[in-house]
Amino acid sequence: SKYLDIRLPCGSGLDIYFDQALGNEVLETALDLQDARRPFALTTNLQSGSTTITKHQRQPQVSTVQGKFERQYLPPLRLLIAGTGPTVYYLASVARSLDVDVEIATPDKVLQGKLQRSGFLPTDLASPRDKIEWNCDPFTAVILAFHNHGWEPPLLKRLLSQNPFYVGAIGSRKTHARRLAELEALGVPEKTRSQVRGPVGLIGSSRSPTEIALSVLAEIVAKARERGMLC
Repeated sequence: SKYLDIRLPCGSGLDIYFDQALGNEVLETALDLQDARRPFALTTNLQSGSTTITKHQRQPQVSTVQGKFERQYLPPLRLLIAGTGPTVYYLASVARSLDVDVEIATPDKVLQGKLQRSGFLPTDLASPRDKIEWNCDPFTAVILAFHNHGWEPPLLKRLLSQNPFYVGAIGSRKTHARRLAELEALGVPEKTRSQVRGPVGLIGSSRSPTEIALSVLAEIVAKARERGMLC
């Protein structure tokens, strides 16, 4: 074309493959894997046109090797937030702007109303030992933001057993030391409790709720990038 339709970064190229023979069975399997938050790859034989699905892929990439075109799909990042106060609201809002799936649990009735008016569906927490119907996976981050830190140890103990890729709790170094001591008293092994990050965030000594939210989300995205979780 003599017209400049698509602008690419300097040195880039673009190859387009139209798959006209992708069957319904393959599409349904791919959609089921996406709904289940399972990583997978679509591999197309460029000679025969047949496409197969390979599960349990981790690194996001597109490659063409020996006559095959492979595109890997990863679940979107998910952020589970438990806590009270405006920091929870800003964490959820910033995460949503980054296309992160967000789930929230809070005992704060005022916060629940504000979140609902913004389109979130928070879960009500009556006590620290309430069972939250959260299913973590390797593409899930967890952040706790309680002013009353007594809520944290029981929640952390349950969430750590589900192996999220990031677990953090807002608070000072002294607060974090007490948090780890309480987890130890609950029987959480040292290797497991050492996974809890604190103080959290890339910006040291953040104060305002908006600054804390930006700082924490930046750290979570950086960790996801390090682990190859972002396409």
